Amino acid sequence: ENGTSIFVDGNEYQIHVKTLFFVSDLPAKSLFTKTINFNGYFACTNCITEGTLLNKQIIYPYKYNNYQSRNHEDFVTIAAGVEKSNTNAKYHSSVIGIKGLSCLLKLFRYPDDIIHDYMHLICLNHVSTLLKRFTCILTKNDIDGIDSMLSNLHLPHDAHVKYIYSIKSVNDWKAKDSRLFILNVGLPILIQHLPELYSSHFSIYCMAIKILHCPRSFEEIELADTMIHYYCKNASTIYDQKIELYSLHAHLHLPNQVLNHGAMAFTSSFCFESAIRHVKKKAHGTKHLGSQISFWYDIESIVITKKSEPPSRFLINEIKLNSSILNPYKKKLNENLNILQHDALKIQFYLRFKDKFVTYHSVLYDKRFSCNSYLVSYNDQHHQIQYGNIILFYSLENQYYSLIQQFRRTNIRISDELNIPEKFKNILDSFYPICSLNDEFIIIQAGNIRSKCISVPFKQYECISERRINYEHD
Repeated sequence: ENGTSIFVDGNEYQIHVKTLFFVSDLPAKSLFTKTINFNGYFACTNCITEGTLLNKQIIYPYKYNNYQSRNHEDFVTIAAGVEKSNTNAKYHSSVIGIKGLSCLLKLFRYPDDIIHDYMHLICLNHVSTLLKRFTCILTKNDIDGIDSMLSNLHLPHDAHVKYIYSIKSVNDWKAKDSRLFILNVGLPILIQHLPELYSSHFSIYCMAIKILHCPRSFEEIELADTMIHYYCKNASTIYDQKIELYSLHAHLHLPNQVLNHGAMAFTSSFCFESAIRHVKKKAHGTKHLGSQISFWYDIESIVITKKSEPPSRFLINEIKLNSSILNPYKKKLNENLNILQHDALKIQFYLRFKDKFVTYHSVLYDKRFSCNSYLVSYNDQHHQIQYGNIILFYSLENQYYSLIQQFRRTNIRISDELNIPEKFKNILDSFYPICSLNDEFIIIQAGNIRSKCISVPFKQYECISERRINYEHD
């Protein structure tokens, strides 16, 4: 209750530890909280929606939703009563989805601290459900076209995604494949192959998830809530009632979860899955794995290790002004240096820029690779978002700059290809601008770079999607 103290370099730090939330997939959540499984009545963690039986399957029709919220005190009272009545009973019963009293209720408040994991709920569940339905609609040529576009994507080097399986084999996709698909590349690819009805409905889902994954304002979360309700309300009309499973119903509670606990990017199982590859290095063989892991962590805590330094900004991979790889861009470089009155003789040129945890490449650096870590968004002098390819970086008087080849927005809008409510069109066009690379160059301060982007061929242009966050763990 009073916390604990640790001493670092002679300074005392008082640490208070608090449980934040319980995150898992739906079966594990039911097991540990002693509630009905996701395929039963009253399965919802957040509200008291009963569900309806349809062809031996429980569905949660949008029109029958009961948004009366569960609360911790009532849940514990009912759970204690059910636990007592089931103690010596031959058949165990449940009350509004509660099967007993879980010991987790001593640590967490139900349902506020029992959250949905978007890795399982969205990436491994609903995205797969949608793609399976799409493959039943698409022709073989369309499927081949989609697979070809996915396999030929040039992604940032830290994306670590390769689409080696067809969308027909979506069960073989990893969660990170589905994550990239729903956040960045899926919509501009599917629009070019799916019927308008399906791609329009899918676009609403993509926008909502992209916002909730890493929202930038409370207004965005409210907008995502509107989108999620629109999507769920129309899902049975677009497809059929069978799509209204609890996994779809659970999406309705994601905006409130993000309001309470923050972006889905920081409350999912992705960080734990990423940690596994580090933990497993502590164990060898097949026996006593847990003991091995704990032993080596004990050793690491005892042995004095290298002091960690907070990451900073710096440039790497220096090149000279007379380097031959600069020749295609030397004229544009000199023109822009003259505009800013930057003396080329006092400048040091580089191919890469490390901005704390994120590394940006230049076109000159990535020529020998298949990745694309040079397409970025940046803020111009009017604080508007622009897009461009980084040609190179340079340093002058302890300031970092970048030469950018600019993209320009075309007159084509992605919303023109869809039939969606007018209130959603501007946000869709801002998330997926249709651009073309031109021959205009500009020098910006490296600090004005916002994030890496991903481009998808769209007709004769490029559809660009901003990566709002590069890593979901430290």
